[in-house]
Amino acid sequence: MTAFSDFQDRNNLDRAWRWIRNNPDPTYKRYCSEFYSRFAVADDLLIDDLQQRLQRGFYEPSHSCKFLIPKKSGILRPYTILTVEDQIVYQALVNVIAERLAPKMRNSYLTQTFGHIYAGKTSPWFYRRWNDGYKAFNQATRDAFKRGLVYAASFDLTACYDSLDHAVLCHFLKQLGIEQEFCDFLSNCLSRWTANDRRIYQHHGIPQGPLGSGLLAEVVLRHFDQHYGPKANLVSLGIL
Repeated sequence: MTAFSDFQDRNNLDRAWRWIRNNPDPTYKRYCSEFYSRFAVADDLLIDDLQQRLQRGFYEPSHSCKFLIPKKSGILRPYTILTVEDQIVYQALVNVIAERLAPKMRNSYLTQTFGHIYAGKTSPWFYRRWNDGYKAFNQATRDAFKRGLVYAASFDLTACYDSLDHAVLCHFLKQLGIEQEFCDFLSNCLSRWTANDRRIYQHHGIPQGPLGSGLLAEVVLRHFDQHYGPKANLVSLGIL
């Protein structure tokens, strides 16, 4: 089966809906829980209808709702709220990507990458527990100190999610064996969900807030890890 067929599979859509409801992030649920409750009343029929429209090419992503949340540093973080239907589509797309990305990331999980670790199809949650990654991150930091590394530096990629170019994202997706049809569909959705209030489609950026965005960003960010190269006096620990 192609990635696009896997995406449209009913089991995948159901899995996406389950993981969305089980999302442990309270911030996103604060704005969406009421919509989840309404959708759940007839979720089986609604997902049936969604699958049919996806298969027949009738599905159209809706525009998102955006607002700003202040960070501890004082700057404002853009937050994107999608409709429940669009959240399911987005998560179902990321599910397919996760299955193809995980084998490539396995060696770096809990050794170099500590956040947004895919838990697998059978898990009740999309990501492994955050405290597993946090515990491993602290241990890796202690190990680095024991090896004589006494300085630590942290940095943040400014506007990382907003800056991810869709063409670059698709380039790395194709390296995972994902076909053009899937990439075109994903790019079209992302362009709609990241458009500004004047409906200008910029072809870059992924929505900040939805569950799957962290893993989608890893598709591009892992390129930095791959080309980082070993250095005896430097350890790179990433937690997105």
